[in-house]
Amino acid sequence: MSRIKDEVGGTFAAALEKMKAKRIVIIVDEAHQDVNGEMLLTIKDTFKAAMFFGFTGTPKLKEGGKGDPTTATVFGGELHRYTIADGLRDKNVLAFDPVRVCTYRDIDVRRAVALAEVKAETEQGGVGRSGEKGRLPQVDESRRKVDGADRGQAPGGAV
Repeated sequence: MSRIKDEVGGTFAAALEKMKAKRIVIIVDEAHQDVNGEMLLTIKDTFKAAMFFGFTGTPKLKEGGKGDPTTATVFGGELHRYTIADGLRDKNVLAFDPVRVCTYRDIDVRRAVALAEVKAETEQGGVGRSGEKGRLPQVDESRRKVDGADRGQAPGGAV
């Protein structure tokens, strides 16, 4: 299909003319990939009477800054929606469990950010934003617990 323009007068020109005269359906998988593509425009221009169906799991919903079309403007409105919830229920999609995995203890991240903010290498002192020497702001230990979990702990209680 990518060389369909080359077929005008080419080897398959007669077959192409026969196809143009028929009622055909063209199914485009991963339709979001070619919403702006030249090939799709060429195919639509070649097969003016064809019916197009586009399948995508990630439709382009907003027009781009250049006036790029959305999936719906190219293929028409949605005929059916099969969501991730449908796939999980039907067991066509592997279940997943979004679990937070701590790679650093929150208290260590907070200290590192605070040190960077005051341009200090240690908690004992550094230069503050105003250029004056100052101390690292103390971490409020009372804010460490969220929903009963100690946010300063690494997974498995490791320190």
